[in-house]
Amino acid sequence: MVRFQLMVLLLASVFVSTEKSLAQQPLLESKAHLGSVQALPPDVAIMDNQPLIILVANGEARATIVVSDEVAKCLATGQLDNPDPQNSTEKIAWAARDLREYFQKISGAELRIIGETEVIPAGPKILVGRSKLTADYDQRIPSGLTPLREEEGYAIISDGQTLVLVGNDEQPYHGTEYAVYFFLHRLGVRWYLPEDFGEFVPTRATIEVGNLDVVDHPDFKLRNWWTHWFADDLRASETRWKIRNGMNPNTMHAVPGDSTVRAVLPPESEKDNPEFAEVFARDASGKVYPFMPNLSSEASVQYAANFIKEHFRKNPDANSFGIGADDGLPRDFSANTAATHMNFPSLIGRFNDPGGDSTTEEWMQWVQRVSAEVHKEFPEKFLSTNGYANRDTPPFGITPDPSIWIMFAAIWCDTYHAYDNPNSWMTGRQFNMIKAWTEMYDNVYMYDYLYYNLQRLKYILEQEWSGDFSFSYFVLSYIVISNL
Repeated sequence: MVRFQLMVLLLASVFVSTEKSLAQQPLLESKAHLGSVQALPPDVAIMDNQPLIILVANGEARATIVVSDEVAKCLATGQLDNPDPQNSTEKIAWAARDLREYFQKISGAELRIIGETEVIPAGPKILVGRSKLTADYDQRIPSGLTPLREEEGYAIISDGQTLVLVGNDEQPYHGTEYAVYFFLHRLGVRWYLPEDFGEFVPTRATIEVGNLDVVDHPDFKLRNWWTHWFADDLRASETRWKIRNGMNPNTMHAVPGDSTVRAVLPPESEKDNPEFAEVFARDASGKVYPFMPNLSSEASVQYAANFIKEHFRKNPDANSFGIGADDGLPRDFSANTAATHMNFPSLIGRFNDPGGDSTTEEWMQWVQRVSAEVHKEFPEKFLSTNGYANRDTPPFGITPDPSIWIMFAAIWCDTYHAYDNPNSWMTGRQFNMIKAWTEMYDNVYMYDYLYYNLQRLKYILEQEWSGDFSFSYFVLSYIVISNL
């Protein structure tokens, strides 16, 4: 059964193992201690005759957490205020602190955290994040940062009496945090909802692990949601909850927001300047339309490409540039552009309806021409654009440039039912559209519309439920809607 529901894309821990299937993952808890575990995770395999690392024995810490000196200094300040840390030092500090906190919740034992150059006590050690002590594992640990954002991942490795929990912490990745949280997940810890209310922590006096050899990378680059409404006092807990469940709240690319195309056009005050006569679009009456490019003009392509190239020169760390038309149903009625128009309806249009015709053909042709010009100087960068409103219907008359990222947003769609639901022609149509987009472009993601129940759910929680539920109404709404 095919299901493109948000529970798969957003709430699941979407990592795929590059080493072994989950069913083959080795010992996490010896048979002697299974009785203290309320429920074993489904990916735990029990294997005899494996050397054990005893991290906690009968409520007493046996292991020491070792981090880099920079991370140890960060922890010593006690200032980890940002739940979405933006540098590797703070990311690893969050991971180490949470590992110690949840070990204490599970067993009552408090593990020490020390820097790499301190005297390490005898006994097992847990290496959290990169340090001098993890150099021998560098070839195994995901690393690097390229514009396509394909290097995210983490490693969980046991080696003698050493447990390595390390990942790629280049911005915008959270690899070491994932290593710690997925290790805790294997011990039975769950974060079903933000804050203490939504977590489950099993109790056991002894924590021991056997052979672990895991290197994982995400199935999906984008594992997040955003909204125009959010309670600011809940933002921190929701962000940390996302990271603990394998999501990534950081921006991976330049989002093609509404009206971002205006940035690559001359200012509106130049609409009557003959120099830009071929840059601006025309409306249905033939007048200059200054908020849309002439989609068939070489002049508009060069103007946009030059602006984007200058942007990349000034911002060398930028990996992409987003271009989205104005909200609504903007269209270029220039004569040459009209010649490329195929008279297909968009999701919200009808045949022979100028207001609802699909303009995907002419729009994507123009974006791809701009992309080709930009690639002459910046072949490693890419453009992103949105398949939205009168550009949601996939193009048929072009050879796609697979480097362009597509944000698919079917504004009139059925988000209550699975795409294979026989009673919903809308989901069937949207599935075919997504399938066509993904066959042409390598990176396609969804801007979905799930705001129908927010106010009703908020009313139910506030008026009909008792108790102080300090978790995000927004998160609960997603969970309810995605399970329908």
